[in-house]
Amino acid sequence: MAPGSSGLPKLDGRNYGYWKARMASYLESLNPLAWEVTDKAVAGVMNDDQTKYNVRAKNALFDAIIEEIFARCIARKPPMRFGKSLRPFM
Repeated sequence: MAPGSSGLPKLDGRNYGYWKARMASYLESLNPLAWEVTDKAVAGVMNDDQTKYNVRAKNALFDAIIEEIFARCIARKPPMRFGKSLRPFM
């Protein structure tokens, strides 16, 4: 947990704007690269640092949504980037 934080907010389907702002701040506090790989598409193959922080960011995102939303995002067909699958909750 980042210093001074009160924990990860949980996306519950009603608080997307608040949740997104808090998650951006949380991921940047881990490392600016953690937010960068979440916010921007990486062209080509990720380097070692991008891969490391992509995994950390994905873990934080999974921890920050309720099970029902996680299940709906994972079940979408065709599969899409996880972040894009959260947009319907805006």
